[in-house]
Amino acid sequence: MIKILMPHVCQVVDQSSALPLTDRQLEILTLVALGFSEKEVAVRLGISFRTARNHVTNVYERLGLHRRSEAVMIAVRHGLIQV
Repeated sequence: MIKILMPHVCQVVDQSSALPLTDRQLEILTLVALGFSEKEVAVRLGISFRTARNHVTNVYERLGLHRRSEAVMIAVRHGLIQV
């Protein structure tokens, strides 16, 4: 599965570029990549479920992602999480 996603992820974010995200969006991306659901993200950050869902949607849109697995790949590639 990872090998299938890698070419797409490489197109989305160039390896040498910085992620075009705010600190909060990086925090959201990290939590999502670690496997937290939107509800768990909301509880962990003390925000509403709707706000957490909006943050996740904004991160996906900003990075051109469509799936959680793509978010994990981006997070790994940029050192936000380790596998």
